[in-house]
Amino acid sequence: MRTLITGGCSFTQGGGPDGVAWPTHLSKELSLRLENTAVAGIGNRAIARRTIHAVEKELSQPKVKPSDILVGICWSSSARSEYFQRTNNRDQQLGHRHWTKFIFEEEGDWVSLNSNWLRQGAKDAEIYYKWFHDPLGGVINTLESIMWVQNYLQAKGINYFMTTISPATYGYDKLDSLKDEDFTRDNGHLSWMWNSMKDQEYAWLPVESYWDWLFDKNNVELFKRGEFVQKTWDALWVHGEEKDGKWRTFHKYPGWHPSQKAHSLFTREIILPYLKKEYTWI
Repeated sequence: MRTLITGGCSFTQGGGPDGVAWPTHLSKELSLRLENTAVAGIGNRAIARRTIHAVEKELSQPKVKPSDILVGICWSSSARSEYFQRTNNRDQQLGHRHWTKFIFEEEGDWVSLNSNWLRQGAKDAEIYYKWFHDPLGGVINTLESIMWVQNYLQAKGINYFMTTISPATYGYDKLDSLKDEDFTRDNGHLSWMWNSMKDQEYAWLPVESYWDWLFDKNNVELFKRGEFVQKTWDALWVHGEEKDGKWRTFHKYPGWHPSQKAHSLFTREIILPYLKKEYTWI
């Protein structure tokens, strides 16, 4: 059976209480087994790392070929980051919000850093965003992550598609509560990466971003009826623990995410037509 491996943040994990997002709809439409590596609030290096690890794990299974795998990624905000901790004593940490453990048999976890958590008292995020974060550096890390995944999947001969959650992926950061900056492709730190990725432009969905599609004029009536974006209760992980792929969660805060209708429509109107155009087996 073919497998769909997806990566992203809450827009891909599912921001609503049922945790269902576009990967679930797409896997059902194509009758694919789903391996969704998305975690709410994580950054793009974590998305790249989790996605590649899931692909490697799938390829290690008997009789699985690269042609049996389809990868889909919705890249997150460039302002988000993470750091690695090998210790298991989480009580000594600096008020982190959640851990991202994806190699369960090995010691150590990645701790996510998200500026939305500053108001929740995350001391590690406070230190990072005060002293170490630079918006341009975040975009550099994002483009490097995209190139890493693209080159890896190309080398393995695996079909894939990509999009972004919003302009925040490239530094225009409405979602993550930081100063807005819009870095052009002429920036010397970025231009060589944009040029390197030109031959992979076919792999991107035909939308500016998921967020831009949500606010498209064609969806105005759905917005007016409150059917397209839902105000959900997203989990913040305070000393949370990922065990066997499931999260134990605590504190919560309200946030906006695509509704189930939006996820379903995005799958049927954007993702499926693109895939049927690009890949003959679909």
